[in-house]
Amino acid sequence: MGDVYRTTFYFNQPFKLNFDFLKDVIFKLERKGISYMPVEENKYLGYWSYLREDWFECDNIDEILNILCQEKGGRIGLWWDKRDICLSIHSDEMKQPEFVNYLNISVDQVYFRGLEGNEMAIQLIEINKYLYNFLDFFYGYGEYGIGMVGGPPATRYADAKLGSIKTIYWTNFFGPQLVEKFGKEKLLSSPSYITEELADGGIMLVRSPNPFTIDEPCIKAETIEKHLGIKR
Repeated sequence: MGDVYRTTFYFNQPFKLNFDFLKDVIFKLERKGISYMPVEENKYLGYWSYLREDWFECDNIDEILNILCQEKGGRIGLWWDKRDICLSIHSDEMKQPEFVNYLNISVDQVYFRGLEGNEMAIQLIEINKYLYNFLDFFYGYGEYGIGMVGGPPATRYADAKLGSIKTIYWTNFFGPQLVEKFGKEKLLSSPSYITEELADGGIMLVRSPNPFTIDEPCIKAETIEKHLGIKR
């Protein structure tokens, strides 16, 4: 993938990866039209091994899930309505790499172009909400170019646990713990393109209709940060 949009979610508690958990995630994604397809359908599908730092083709999803459990995380190529996307699950804590603490989904920016771009963005927001609602996350953020030159900084797990959010991203998921820290009314009254209270009492903020366009109604990150008292 080239320049990608990536949504990262942090689990409430790090845990050791297991087959049943991964199988359940894949099953639930299939209900939203996201599935694993054999490699002959798309040459990019397979899995990335963080341990071996390489991409491997494989036509058996159960085999891939078992490998990811053995390697304590990795990245799976998935298929979503003729789009190739990636699901990653791993740890950003070097002290306890055997305990995964994040899950993310990456989508190439090419799918956000043209007249269908905003519809793609709406679908992605719905997928992100779906993931948030059935998995035990306390924080999530989505943007393109995170950590790259000129891009926004990443918010690491340990910082998010302390309520130290680095910036406001295109999509932002504040779980109940962070809602308590920032204040429910403060979050709901933020000058965002979308502000929505979630089923568990969390709050989602979206900055604009599309993460890759600047000619749409777009609220600057700094404006929302000032409202919430977030300092870079």
